[in-house]
Amino acid sequence: MIVELPYSGETITVAVPDANFDRLLQPNEVPEERATEAAVRPALRAPVGSEPLSRLAPAGAKVCIIVDDISRPTPTHLVVPAVLEELHAAGVEPDDILILFGLGSHRAMTKQEMEFKLGADICARFRVDNSEFTDKSRMQYLGEAEPGAEIWLDRRVVEADLRVAVGNIVPHGAVGWSGGGKMIYPGIASADTVANYHMKSGLIPENLLGQHEPSSRIEMERWVEYVGLEFIVNTILTREMRLYKVVAGHYVHAHRAGIIHAERVYAVPFDRRADIAIVSAYPAEADFWQAGKGILSAEKVLVDGGTLILVAPCPEGHGPHPRFAEYVGADDAEDQLAGMIGRVGELDEREDPLALAVAVILVRIRKRVRVVVVSPGLSDEVVREARFTPASTAQEALDGALSHHGPGSRVIAITHGSEVLPKMNEQ
Repeated sequence: MIVELPYSGETITVAVPDANFDRLLQPNEVPEERATEAAVRPALRAPVGSEPLSRLAPAGAKVCIIVDDISRPTPTHLVVPAVLEELHAAGVEPDDILILFGLGSHRAMTKQEMEFKLGADICARFRVDNSEFTDKSRMQYLGEAEPGAEIWLDRRVVEADLRVAVGNIVPHGAVGWSGGGKMIYPGIASADTVANYHMKSGLIPENLLGQHEPSSRIEMERWVEYVGLEFIVNTILTREMRLYKVVAGHYVHAHRAGIIHAERVYAVPFDRRADIAIVSAYPAEADFWQAGKGILSAEKVLVDGGTLILVAPCPEGHGPHPRFAEYVGADDAEDQLAGMIGRVGELDEREDPLALAVAVILVRIRKRVRVVVVSPGLSDEVVREARFTPASTAQEALDGALSHHGPGSRVIAITHGSEVLPKMNEQ
């Protein structure tokens, strides 16, 4: 069986013996919408749980449109023009609109990346900027989520009369599914707030991928209600990254409706756990920080002691958190994380609680299965620091795993590891 895995805009192939091949998991085929802003308008005009946007935006309102960054595949260039049409029809002036990239803790967007996401015309006609997450003089303090966990958000969002969040819905390891209120909290929060939020999620002792309402999402939505998020527009894409569905309206009700559509694409059944899973991190493959999402997906299909082979180019190396691999390799990472709860502001500058919170999830997986990493963007030293095993090619990694597990071993391959949600059929 020749398996093709998406990789850096191309594909790589792996030969799996027919006797060992179990199945290929990839997003389900669904019909695609026209790739124009016209496909967005019906959702805007028939929102879920909300008045239409044109009625929510009084003339003279100060509007902040929060959009996700270059690490996400959201077709923002299709959504934002339709949103701007609705705001214009309501009498909102261009000078009263700010389009803000919600970075969370990611690096700032470049001018070229902003134009790629929005279109050069919109970048020229409207105010466009990155969210602020390091300079608290540009943020507003809103209270404590819990003792020691302060909530600081970008002041421009807090002071807006109307907030519109644009995102995409895919399975997510910290909140079950991306999209919805996540663009506000932690999307435009301070680095400390983002860290505290993920720290609490990291201590939940289970893989949250695909859960509709884990406690981490309920907490997040409680704070979003406090801040205010009047309208969302979320896309659901096909496996070819084309538009499938658009939902709009209330940040909870529209989001839950969007999950139903998203499950039709990303929830993929399998019958029994495998000994070996080979997974492409695509499309979150730019760095080690993002590519780890593929590990969360593939872990769901493996038996205890199985082998997980992660294939990811990682052209940006380990990503924005230099200590991430070190934390993934620390057996006491969970104890370290528990000791940091409520103390983010007191930590040494070398500590990175956000990286540790995400790493804890991978540590649990690393202790259950063996992880092999195929990535030209990561040195063998970085991979070994994470207590993973480096391999030069996907075929080398698979052949080694087959030799380790023996002739009767079963192999599952996953094409879109950062998005597929494996679901075992009930026996």
